[in-house]
Amino acid sequence: MIFYTVFTVAIVAAYAYLILFNLQHWTSSKQALIQTNIEKSPFFSILIPVRNEAENITKCLDSILVNKDVDFINFEIIVINDNSTDQTPSILKSFISKGIKVLSLNKGVAKSHKKAALNLGLSKANGNYIIQLDGDVIVPQNYLSTIEQYVKKFSPDFLAAPIKISNSQTLLGNFQILDCAGMMMVTQAGIKSKQWYMANGANMVYKKSDYAYDESGKASGDDINNIQSVASNPESRIAFLKDINATVQTNAEKKWSALYHQRIRWGTKNRGMKNPKMIIMMLIPFINALLILAHPILAILFFGKVAWVLLAIHLFIKSTVDYIYLKEATAFFKNEASMRFFINSAVLHVVYISLIGLGSLFFKKYKWKGRIVE
Repeated sequence: MIFYTVFTVAIVAAYAYLILFNLQHWTSSKQALIQTNIEKSPFFSILIPVRNEAENITKCLDSILVNKDVDFINFEIIVINDNSTDQTPSILKSFISKGIKVLSLNKGVAKSHKKAALNLGLSKANGNYIIQLDGDVIVPQNYLSTIEQYVKKFSPDFLAAPIKISNSQTLLGNFQILDCAGMMMVTQAGIKSKQWYMANGANMVYKKSDYAYDESGKASGDDINNIQSVASNPESRIAFLKDINATVQTNAEKKWSALYHQRIRWGTKNRGMKNPKMIIMMLIPFINALLILAHPILAILFFGKVAWVLLAIHLFIKSTVDYIYLKEATAFFKNEASMRFFINSAVLHVVYISLIGLGSLFFKKYKWKGRIVE
């Protein structure tokens, strides 16, 4: 009984501290990097590895080309087709006349798929800075000028940038909006505090010379591997660009099963994690969720009223800090309407975190765009 109570208090306190730690760094205006103010504009290579993106790639490329008309910065666009089986190749051909380079990954060239596509794109890239995007994102107007201005001002070696989920009317869509907004705060807090380093390959910028070529054969993890490789150099300059004009937008997954497979894919990237602070940061929400699910079982089998009281206190504290946290996040991303789904999402999130955590530990393979990969 005493151990159970003390353990619950410790986990609740650790979770609340983690959330408030992230929130404090998110709301702080202090810059992570010292200004360098270089005069010459860098040349950017925009790399977009794609597989089966017929539904999204036209909107993605059109949104970038609009930036070209507005910003007049020096850049090239390279799209690497990773053996798409839909209409993606024919759509890409129509963009060649607009100055977009289209490359194709040889069939069966590597098990790493996306990483192999990136390696091919990098071998043809002329830019000293790489802007890496996914084929299902839409960039806002002034996106490229925002990136350029930050790079000229701070000369980062690696720049993680935000992602938001498009507005939705469904519980599934709004669940993802809240989850994504919260994860952006986690990413920013880790980078700003220099305690852990995360990024999302759908929107990040790095020096071509710093790219970490990965020959492990793993399909996922290009983003995590890259930022952590850069971070291994204590002199590296890493930042999170907290700017709505640098935020790309993507659609929510349409099915719970698709969301599960996507998150398992993301979760497997962390299996070889060596940073103890990052491991602790990921374990706290996982253990917190498992403990919430365990309270009712422990109440019925062992501890009765005490467990029910601990559950009530646990849920109250978690819900309070989560609400404050997500209220701040959704305000920045202009997703405030999604807070209407907070209660439903909070309940689902406990189960979701538990399932994703367990799945990431035990599943070595996952389904991704018609492939079974690892």
